[in-house]
Amino acid sequence: MRGRLAARLPGYMAPSSFVSLDALPLTSNGKIDRDALGRVPGIPLPRRSQARKPQTDAEAALYSIWADILGTSAISRDDSFFAIGGDSMRGMLFEAARNPDASTYHVVSATGVTSARGLSEQDVRAALWRLAEDNVALRMSFDLLHYQRPMQIVHRLPELRLVYLDVSALGGQEQEQRISDVFVEEQARRFTEHDCPLWRMACVQVSPQAAEVMLVHHHAILDGWSVARFFDQFTAALSGRPYHAAPASINEAAVRLEEEAVLSARDNDFWRSQAEIWAPAAGQPPGRGRGASGVVSAQAHIGTPLREAVRDAAARWQCSPKHVYLAAHLRAIAKFARWDDYAATGVVINGRPELPEAHNALGMFLNVVPLAVAGLGSSWAELAHAAMAAETRLQPHRWFPQATMVTKFGIPLLNLCFNYTDFPATAAT
Repeated sequence: MRGRLAARLPGYMAPSSFVSLDALPLTSNGKIDRDALGRVPGIPLPRRSQARKPQTDAEAALYSIWADILGTSAISRDDSFFAIGGDSMRGMLFEAARNPDASTYHVVSATGVTSARGLSEQDVRAALWRLAEDNVALRMSFDLLHYQRPMQIVHRLPELRLVYLDVSALGGQEQEQRISDVFVEEQARRFTEHDCPLWRMACVQVSPQAAEVMLVHHHAILDGWSVARFFDQFTAALSGRPYHAAPASINEAAVRLEEEAVLSARDNDFWRSQAEIWAPAAGQPPGRGRGASGVVSAQAHIGTPLREAVRDAAARWQCSPKHVYLAAHLRAIAKFARWDDYAATGVVINGRPELPEAHNALGMFLNVVPLAVAGLGSSWAELAHAAMAAETRLQPHRWFPQATMVTKFGIPLLNLCFNYTDFPATAAT
């Protein structure tokens, strides 16, 4: 069955599991009960008569993680994670399980809040309850094993998790130490795929009217813009003021856009053409040895004079500062990889629906898409314009899932990406 379907269907539409039923479940009206179908567990078929077993300790560890996340033991050491049922959500869980000490998807965001009418644990809890009622992302969990596909489950009202500490009687230096201690503790307390909700708050009260609050969440439920909106809404709720919360239909629309993109001939044609442009980047960058592993982190502060120079250059070249920075990113990649007149990278892109109130929605609305520029130009202005043109071309197709690009078109997994953020100051800061 799998072979026949693979011969007739595109790769992304070939089922990764099959279910045998005596009859299709029906509703009381005699129609197919699609909700009941979604609850039927899939049975993955063996991918070959003799799967190749792990041969090293590292492969055995990965095999165990894959089996747990994918819900099957029919895994060979030759298998592709995405080809046997993996997706971006399961990929997040795989990365978290593979390196539990890494903080890639465990986010702790802190800010100060004040309230003229005073603060108490009861006030903070009431504000958080209000936010949880108004935002489906704060009532969400994930089920990756018990349905035909990964499901986001929205609960009525999950148990709120709040750590509240009053240090207002302590001196300033002691307060700073306690805040630092709580921050470290929250960084160490990781979420699992079974947790609900996938967020919590720590609040350290430093005076009757002021506190340091920390939003701790799994990156799967909130992007950076949503964190900023969360603090805006929380500050308003804490002060008893109204705020704008987006309807749940915004989150539903985001899911539909991704599903429609996968079935769109226009989107498929576009990303198929991008796979050809990406061909030079599919292998190891020229001139670099194999065997290097791990993550290297480095930070560089961009001072005011350079930021102003970038803004001035963007104004002269009639582009945005983002594309000036992207041009520098591409130039650095080309130099490192020893590409003559070519550069490729991943770009973190906004996938919010183009609907009223979408900017107020809390959720994960990001996608990482490949961007390649063939022809870097002879000047910075030309490269900035080439980067802007490349991003403009992919904007209408930005909802196409990265995992499908990998399995269907052979675009390699992106281990390098450009992420530009420029958020307005929140009311909490």
